[in-house]
Amino acid sequence: MSEANVSHVAERSQSSRIRTAAFPNESRLEGAIGALVRDGYPEDLLGVAIRGEHTYLLTVVGHAGREHELDARLLGLGANVVTGASELPAAYGVAPHPGVREDHDMKLPMGREFPAAAWAPAIAGYRIEPPVLPPRDRVWSFDEVEPGYTPDKAVAEADRCLRCPDPPCVRGCPAHNQIPSFIAALKSGEYQTGIDVLRQTTDLPGVCGRVCDKARQCEGSCILAQEGGDPIAIGLLERFLADWELQSGVRPGRTARRAPATGRRVAVVGSGPSGLTLAQELAQNGHGVTVFEALPVIGGALAWGIPTFRLPQPVLSAEIDALRSLGVEFRLNTRVGPLLTVDQLLSSGFDAVFLGAGADVATTPGLPGEDLTGVYSATTFLSLAKLSRVTPENCWQSPVIGERLAVIGAGNTAMDVAQTAVRLAHADMQERSASQTTLDVAETAMRLGFRGVMVVYRRSEAEMPARREEIESAKEEGVQFRFLTAPVRFIGDADGRVRAMECIEMALGQPDRQGRRAPVPKPGTEFIVEVDTVVLALGYQSDLALLEATPGLRVERTGNVTVDPLTGRTSRTGVWAGGDLVNGPDTVVRAMVAGRRAAADIHRYLQTLPLKEQEVSS
Repeated sequence: MSEANVSHVAERSQSSRIRTAAFPNESRLEGAIGALVRDGYPEDLLGVAIRGEHTYLLTVVGHAGREHELDARLLGLGANVVTGASELPAAYGVAPHPGVREDHDMKLPMGREFPAAAWAPAIAGYRIEPPVLPPRDRVWSFDEVEPGYTPDKAVAEADRCLRCPDPPCVRGCPAHNQIPSFIAALKSGEYQTGIDVLRQTTDLPGVCGRVCDKARQCEGSCILAQEGGDPIAIGLLERFLADWELQSGVRPGRTARRAPATGRRVAVVGSGPSGLTLAQELAQNGHGVTVFEALPVIGGALAWGIPTFRLPQPVLSAEIDALRSLGVEFRLNTRVGPLLTVDQLLSSGFDAVFLGAGADVATTPGLPGEDLTGVYSATTFLSLAKLSRVTPENCWQSPVIGERLAVIGAGNTAMDVAQTAVRLAHADMQERSASQTTLDVAETAMRLGFRGVMVVYRRSEAEMPARREEIESAKEEGVQFRFLTAPVRFIGDADGRVRAMECIEMALGQPDRQGRRAPVPKPGTEFIVEVDTVVLALGYQSDLALLEATPGLRVERTGNVTVDPLTGRTSRTGVWAGGDLVNGPDTVVRAMVAGRRAAADIHRYLQTLPLKEQEVSS
């Protein structure tokens, strides 16, 4: 922790709920602890230290605004003096009471210099969690699992923020959102200011607030998390402001801020997060932007790959509507590649091209039986499942869910597939039962013939790359997990439909260069598992057809496009790239940052171009 943050935490503690009481002997101290516990104070909010032979210090975290009541109680229990925590001399180490659990955030070694930072979690208190739909309810619909904060809970959570002068959360955010600033505005009820602060660095706050891997980014960097406490719910607060903006109908000057038309035109290949972000930035600078999307829907993986129970369609639709209001044109069902090439775009009046097609070609293991009916890639499964519901006019057919579905893989996509499959199965049950909501999920499933969803992973649970909250959510919904297991082949019936898969047990070998222990098959442990649907969720790669149809485009052996990391420029003049096409499968926020970075460089590039003929004549 930086010195500035340590000083800031110490200053906060002086007026905080933490109180320090000095007792003349150990028996008085023990009596006070027993009385406070009986009063309802959790033992893990009590810390004890001994100074010399006759001074026993007890630290207590009280209730905000009621410190005087706690002081009176401590004095009544025999304390000689009660002070604020910051007045604790540096010579007093603070150790937990013997009844305190060893992993608690207030544990401080005896005799060490008083580290003010360690009081940060106690100053902030416990994280305020939003309501979550119970599993027995949420499996019957694709409604959002976590409805989000109410205004009072959002303000209360914002109040936990310490507003560090050197905020590590900002450094942990790939977009470098000014997190303490927007949280401070929210706390003061200035929602418009808060969303304006967010939109200075992010174009998709409603999306990122929901789907970002916050535990490994901003929230994981929060000073409270570093000190063993509950991090500020940054994503939920970001989402709260974005939802307020959407519900209030207020668009914070995005259209009004648009610069005069420049006459320049930019083609964007792909409408995923990098493409949408770049389109907004360039449109606001006055450039004409046309987005080419291969699918009949806008949003890339946001549209087809993220289920609505994690990202509701209205949130994405609002961002798309805002782009249209800026004059961005969308051409759907138009794939750029062999038939419509980048060179053709450049020769048809576009001054620059941005490649943001993503990495949406599914990776397959190359096992016998992959081509059987009932074996899906995650891309196909999620696309059919979502688009058949949100765009029924396009005649998408929902995937068929049998009695036993296996998901191969353990990333976030695998969790999305598993939870989507549970909902599809229950939707089918809903058509066949009028009383299912009164029954237990598993009981209803078994009664109607559904045997469940199983995730098969060749490593252990500890190595799962999926977010922990997604794993736990899947478990709550009845998804089963089979670890240290890998499929060997898929077995079909006479009609060519998958009916089983042969698997083999795995063991973890020596760590590889990334530190991950490689899975090793255990000979002689093969076994058969009955399945009638399999979804392969093993990763994605770039569309090689687009890359091969663009001469002079430098591509890595991995299939990722080579770019200047500071600008997004490719080896082709007038062509930029970003997002998963460059980084491989990655997060939404990193794709958005790449779009912003490329947009800034394209804007500079367009300003250097000679005036067009019509501009000279005018």
